[in-house]
Amino acid sequence: MKVIWAAMLACCATGSWAGDLPSGQETTLIDSLLEEQSGTGETWLVLRYLAPRIARGAGDLTYEDVALDLDRLCETDGLEALRLTSADVAQIVIILMDREVPRGTPDPDAAMFISAYEPSENGCIWQ
Repeated sequence: MKVIWAAMLACCATGSWAGDLPSGQETTLIDSLLEEQSGTGETWLVLRYLAPRIARGAGDLTYEDVALDLDRLCETDGLEALRLTSADVAQIVIILMDREVPRGTPDPDAAMFISAYEPSENGCIWQ
């Protein structure tokens, strides 16, 4: 995977959602990346968010609790970021993590929920 562009996008400058997500959790945008996938040549738009309430433990949010949050983040931030780029994006990837982990670095103690979507004229299609 080769990162070909990395920047905070104007659409996501505040990067914080409070109460707008179905779970009610607050997330903060960590980064947005356009990545060229080695082998396929596809370009993916990756949006990574800090979501501390998904931490592992009793009372924390599960994937089922935040699945609609992932969808909403694609439909809002993901599609807006896509609109702002001229790249031919094959997938929008939304990542929620309980702590900031550098992209591509393993952290077995970190909780991460990931969903991939195909962008279309009708919105985000879950893959």
